[in-house]
Amino acid sequence: MGIAMMSVMHIYFKFTQPLFIQALMGVKNIYDAKPVAIHILGKPAIGDLKRPFKTASMFGREFFSLPFHIPFSCPNSFLS
Repeated sequence: MGIAMMSVMHIYFKFTQPLFIQALMGVKNIYDAKPVAIHILGKPAIGDLKRPFKTASMFGREFFSLPFHIPFSCPNSFLS
């Protein structure tokens, strides 16, 4: 999807910045990958690099650590 949007922006709107950013983000994502850090960069597999790798939450760590309660109420007419 990102490649399609980048292509539209480049071909129809003549923007060259998306091409540059797309190329940089690909290299950055490879550098940030945990298997690359362990096997190619030679970092020890401890801490965050220890398997199984933890997946990041879409909402971030802080979202689930907040104490909150979502009350559920249902009107009686809905139940009958």
